[in-house]
Amino acid sequence: MMMPEGISGWELAGKLQAERPGLKVIYTSGYSVDLLTRDGEFGKGIHFLPKPYQPHVLAKTVRDCLDG
Repeated sequence: MMMPEGISGWELAGKLQAERPGLKVIYTSGYSVDLLTRDGEFGKGIHFLPKPYQPHVLAKTVRDCLDG
């Protein structure tokens, strides 16, 4: 979610999705989802993977994102 050079993950994803509509995105962060959102939840269709995560959780999240 937070990246160097003054751009956020949200902004980068938005730019990439503008160039490639339908691009699937998984957001990941070591910050609590409560700090990243106003209500502690992301909108429908947003895939978020909190750090740290196990390989099987990453695989399931990728599968869910691709299937969604």
